[in-house]
Amino acid sequence: MEAIAIKLYRYKNGFMHQKIMLIDQDMAGVGTVNLDNRSFFLNFEVIGFVADPHFVESVEKMLHSDLAASVAVDLSEYDRKPL
Repeated sequence: MEAIAIKLYRYKNGFMHQKIMLIDQDMAGVGTVNLDNRSFFLNFEVIGFVADPHFVESVEKMLHSDLAASVAVDLSEYDRKPL
C-alpha cells in the first residue's frame, strides 16, 4: 500500500472554520464537519462532495489563495510546545 502524505498549514489572516478537501482534482468536499463522532452524530454537521469540474477548479484556486496566506506546520513545532 502506498503511503499518503498529509500536509498541515496554519492560516495567518484570521480564523477559518471551514473544512475543504480536494480529491485528485476530480472532486471537492466543502463543509464544517470534523471527522469525529460528535460532529457527525451530536452536532449534525455535514460536508458536501461535488464532482462538477468548474466547482472543483474554483475550490482549487481558493485553496491556493488560502495556502499563500498560510505557513506550513511540522511535527517539530508541536514537540517544542509546553504541556
